[in-house]
Amino acid sequence: MTSFVACSEADRDHTPISREQPAWPHAAMLLCLEGSVVLEFTVGSDGRVHDASVIEATHPGIFDRAAIAATQTWSYQPRCESGMAVEARQRTALDFRMKARERAHCLPGARLLEGEAIELVAALGILYSVLGEWQYRPQESDWRVMFESAMVPSFGGDLGQVERFHHEFVDRLVDMARYSSLDKHYLPMPLLGQLINPGPSTAAPDEATLSELRRNVWEWTEQVYAFGDWLTERYAALRSAVSLDPDLLDVLVHGFIGDPTRGVSAQSAFAAEILELTESLLGLLEDPTSPWQLQPEGIRFDHDSDQAQFMQLANHFAKLEYRAGNSHQQFWSRFVDYRP
Repeated sequence: MTSFVACSEADRDHTPISREQPAWPHAAMLLCLEGSVVLEFTVGSDGRVHDASVIEATHPGIFDRAAIAATQTWSYQPRCESGMAVEARQRTALDFRMKARERAHCLPGARLLEGEAIELVAALGILYSVLGEWQYRPQESDWRVMFESAMVPSFGGDLGQVERFHHEFVDRLVDMARYSSLDKHYLPMPLLGQLINPGPSTAAPDEATLSELRRNVWEWTEQVYAFGDWLTERYAALRSAVSLDPDLLDVLVHGFIGDPTRGVSAQSAFAAEILELTESLLGLLEDPTSPWQLQPEGIRFDHDSDQAQFMQLANHFAKLEYRAGNSHQQFWSRFVDYRP
């Protein structure tokens, strides 16, 4: 469609002003997948890019989303015809090539990826792109609809087993994360934070409040342990059930969710620390020989030794809170590049 926007020149072709390189999909980087895509898009009379599509790709589905997402930030000097800016179609190729230092982060089995295994990586990339999108709106009641098309079984044999493992992992992860997100009073870090650093309108915690906090932290810890137990057993079962090269299996799993064994160990250890901190904190607050009051600047104990212990627990909490934030960001950042 022609736009009636005046140009400073009578006739000229469209030329790029800004064309940022696309972000690398996280899994593609770990898997050492390289390739190229050919894009076709429209440069509008305002210089913006729209209607971008991939018309050719060395690995269909691997880099498509990242390439299309990059075009949303591009800008052009529009084409001019007879002194008016007009739309123009453009075709361009984007290469995804790794530098030597980036190859150091590749998983060992990346060299084994070929054929259907690459197709599975593309399918899982779509699944985890939906997961990356979902984290920004976890309270939607129709979340299963979001995942429905991405969780249709598409592979058989050993690769089908790997696909089912990922489907089950995402299903359980979303269930657990959604439950926590919908019930904000269930999450331990915000609850502990309110107790250690109360706001100006926060009421002094009574016995019922402290009991509820203890119950919530215990329930959260049990969920973390249960998820870890399931993941450990399910991953072990997958490794026993398939005849894939172990390095290839590691690539198809670790490339998306990291090493499940290490992940479970780290998460379980973190949950144990939270539980221990909670018990120490509540034990101090519930001790009748350690009187305290809620003052404008926070909880203040009558005895200096109790106050020192409380501050030590508060500092420990601050470190755990920082670690929790980093861990959350590192986990979810795996899927950011796959977001549509």
